Amino acid sequence: MKKIIAGIIIGVLLTSCASTPEENTNKFTNLSYQGGLEIYQQRCVVCHGAKGEGLKDLYPPIAGSDYLLKNKQMIPCIIKNGLEGEITVNGKMYNSRMLSHSDLTDMELADLMTFIFNSWEMNEGTFTKKEIKKMLDNCNK
Repeated sequence: MKKIIAGIIIGVLLTSCASTPEENTNKFTNLSYQGGLEIYQQRCVVCHGAKGEGLKDLYPPIAGSDYLLKNKQMIPCIIKNGLEGEITVNGKMYNSRMLSHSDLTDMELADLMTFIFNSWEMNEGTFTKKEIKKMLDNCNK
C-alpha cells in the first residue's frame, strides 16, 4: 500500500513540475511546441506580443487572427521571406514591414508554426518539417 501511495505522489509531482502554468493551458507540451515557444520569444514577441496581442496599430495580433487561419499555408513563406504591403487582420488594416527570418530551418519553422497555431485558443495540430517544406515550395507559385 505504501508503494502505491508513493507511486501516486511521485506521479503527481512529476506531472506538476513538467510544465509551467502557461503551458498547462495548452495540450501541446511536446518538444516541437516548446521549441516554437523559444523561437517566438526570441524573434516574434517584440512585435506580436507575449500574448499574441500585436503592437497597437503597427503590428497585427496573432491571437484570434482571421488572417492567420485564412492564410495558414502561406504563413511559413511570410515568416521566412518577410512581408510588405497592406494586410487586413480582423477587419483592421496594417501596413508595417515584417522582417524576414530566412535563417530559420524547416524544422524551426515547423516548431514555430506548431506553437503559433496551438496557442491563444487555437488548436491546429503539430506541423512537420515535411509539411513546411511543401508549403515553402509553394511560396512563389
